[in-house]
Amino acid sequence: MASYLSFKAAIILFSVFLLLLPVSADDVGQPEYNVTLVVFGRTSCPHCQAEKEFMSELLVRYPQVTFDYYDLETNPEFVPLLLNFTDAYGEKPGGVPANFIGDTYFAGYGNTFVSGQRIENKVKFCIKYGCLSPYLKLTNSSMKLELVQPENVSNIMLVPGLGEVDPLTVSLPAFTMAVGLLDGFNPCAMWVLTFLLALLVYTRSRRKMFLVGGIFILASGISYFLFMAAWLNLFLFVGYATPTRVAIGAFAVAAGLINLKDVFWFKKGPSLTIPESVKPGIFKRMRSIVHEGALPATIAGTIVLAFAVNLVELACTAGFPAIYTRVLTLNNLSAPMYYAYLSLYIFFYMLDDLLVFSIAVYTLRSRKLDAKEGKIGKLIGGTLMLLLGLILIFKPGILMFGG
Repeated sequence: MASYLSFKAAIILFSVFLLLLPVSADDVGQPEYNVTLVVFGRTSCPHCQAEKEFMSELLVRYPQVTFDYYDLETNPEFVPLLLNFTDAYGEKPGGVPANFIGDTYFAGYGNTFVSGQRIENKVKFCIKYGCLSPYLKLTNSSMKLELVQPENVSNIMLVPGLGEVDPLTVSLPAFTMAVGLLDGFNPCAMWVLTFLLALLVYTRSRRKMFLVGGIFILASGISYFLFMAAWLNLFLFVGYATPTRVAIGAFAVAAGLINLKDVFWFKKGPSLTIPESVKPGIFKRMRSIVHEGALPATIAGTIVLAFAVNLVELACTAGFPAIYTRVLTLNNLSAPMYYAYLSLYIFFYMLDDLLVFSIAVYTLRSRKLDAKEGKIGKLIGGTLMLLLGLILIFKPGILMFGG
């Protein structure tokens, strides 16, 4: 494929364009809103005390929040007020703590990972988009939101090769597509596919290339989706835990530095590559699939190969999935939307594979990834991974998109 480098350059430029794509003019320099959380509890309620401890930490991170706590045990005169609130929200009084924020009411507090995350997600949403004060809802007054002027701090980053980039002008869909595309150019993943296609070319059978290559790409996409879903559910369970966020950021920084090191000193010191010890086994399995005559055995062997390859690639492909799923959980999304974004990520992750595969089937020509192309992939991927890791550690708010 003489045009392979031009094709890769075009895809990389497209991914850069997605990173620079703004959500809308209204999102740039968007002001923040004050948020009021009204809670009714009791002194003897351990869940109420747990929520108060959580809120004391949350208020440090979000100074825009006003936390009004009414103790029904020490001040029984607050009971009628609670009844008025539940009536205004169209609810019946439940347990305590009773929480009112924006247009949302919920009773009870379990732990930081579930209930705390629910509160924080709502707080982040209200800060960005504004929510009705519970007191205004109580009195059926018209909504009036107080603007809080954002700090005059520049979020502009200088990205090598890209110039100045403002992360606040990037949307979550554009971020998803760009990172998915760049992740797809991981030399480990591309190396396996191009080697398999090179073997299939010698069969001179478009049918076999389409069957084996197509099943391999599909199975790889499914296994990668499951791998990322595992990361996502882990982070959803952990919730907004600062040590976890910092650990993932540090992991991304380390992975980015190792990838950048490999551009100049490949395999000198630690390297994020497929271990040499497992490559002979992969080659052997590929050749057996290419020469297999029975259709069921070919399909089964290809699926097993795809899942096995994704397993051994974890060391050199885990960086972007870990970063992206952590960023995803920083945003206030429903469960279906989390998986919709994962699906979008996987589609763009597989897009370069699909295009390379289509060209190989059409032309009956293919070639393996060379060292220069591998270095380009590591340079771009390592740079982005390093930047995202630093943002995740020091300025995670930049990665809280509008959806």
